Amino acid sequence: MASTTSPAVRDRNFVRTQRSISRTAFEEGWRAGEVSTARTAGGTAEVGSDGTPTPGTITPRSLKRCAAALFVVLQAVVSAVPAAAATVRDAVGRTVAVPAEPRRIVSLAPNLTEMLFALGLGERVAGVTDYCDWPSEVAAKPRIGGVINPSLETIVALDADLVFATADGNRPEDVNRLAALGVAVYTIDTRSVSDVLRSLVTIGELTGRADRAREIASGLDRRREDVRARVARLAPVTVFVAIDRAPLISAGDGTFVGELLTLAGGRNIAGASPVKYPVFSLEQLLADDPEVILDAADPGPVSAPELLVRWRALPGAAALTAMRTGRMISVGQGSFFRPGPRIIDSLEQLAGILHPAEAAR
Repeated sequence: MASTTSPAVRDRNFVRTQRSISRTAFEEGWRAGEVSTARTAGGTAEVGSDGTPTPGTITPRSLKRCAAALFVVLQAVVSAVPAAAATVRDAVGRTVAVPAEPRRIVSLAPNLTEMLFALGLGERVAGVTDYCDWPSEVAAKPRIGGVINPSLETIVALDADLVFATADGNRPEDVNRLAALGVAVYTIDTRSVSDVLRSLVTIGELTGRADRAREIASGLDRRREDVRARVARLAPVTVFVAIDRAPLISAGDGTFVGELLTLAGGRNIAGASPVKYPVFSLEQLLADDPEVILDAADPGPVSAPELLVRWRALPGAAALTAMRTGRMISVGQGSFFRPGPRIIDSLEQLAGILHPAEAAR
């Protein structure tokens, strides 16, 4: 169960602990015959009849032992005092006091959860959303609700010292309410592949994993550039992504999905739309007749036969070239287009779907 102890109570407990350490060190010195406050009736005795210091005597040896005990106490005090928080500005311009070493982190989005685990911070993750499903270790983490409807009470009860949110997924009012409750909330922006790489580094810097984050981001960037170089000499393949089938909704330019299609060597037929997520009629789709159709309408990928059944339910869809040539692929709504550390895996797969001959080389 997460601790609900208030900061004031924790401070009082800390003081008691340090007093106990000091008292223990002093008493150990007393038992060793080095420290005493006992005095004789005539004042402080210096040497007993047997030639040993009597209680109350201050000797060079006792001073050294006292100094050593005091040093131990001071070390304990310094190590127990939390490091000062760093005041930073997040992706949406909010000023956030981030703990120097956050220990109880809550993620408000699946892609952020993946980043935290990729950086080796799984043990510090105190809570995740109902939709966080990767890696497998996340199954054991406490749930805080959905992306757009998290339970703020649960987050506070988890004693979170840092919460990561997304600019395009979480509601600003939830972020502001958490901040008003005294919870540090840092918002990340992952609207492009470059944003994902930068966000990975930012999270690493805020959690003490900067070197690992830069190493991962650098490797992902090299793989992105490798894909870009391979498809640059190839003719773009026309492609349509169905985010939904009823109605037909796609992703245009200026979207994360649209960027991936272009990077993978595709020509997004929804890219000419003035809106980011245009609604297509089947007649319009038939007129554009893309070579490849990626279906992201289902919660997860479905088999090719099942996908064909679902599209044949749309009157006239059987005439689509992608259906006739077997280039209609189900990718599902889950992780394929998730803006996290696995996104370059998806980019490489997407380049192989659009350019199978190149992928086979």
